[in-house]
Amino acid sequence: MAGVVVADLSGLSKGEVERIWLPFVPWVTVAGAWLLSRVERRWVWSMLATQITAGVALQALLVGIW
Repeated sequence: MAGVVVADLSGLSKGEVERIWLPFVPWVTVAGAWLLSRVERRWVWSMLATQITAGVALQALLVGIW
């Protein structure tokens, strides 16, 4: 995951997003499910609300060149 972040921040991944990110999607999903299973139930809804808020904020604030 650190390698993907470094490639993204360095600009090497421009135009090759699918080729770089897609192989990591299953591992990120499994890691997220594992982390979610270790969290207390009362935190799950607040974590979901935080993710939704962050996603909407990033979508609204960042404008892609496409």
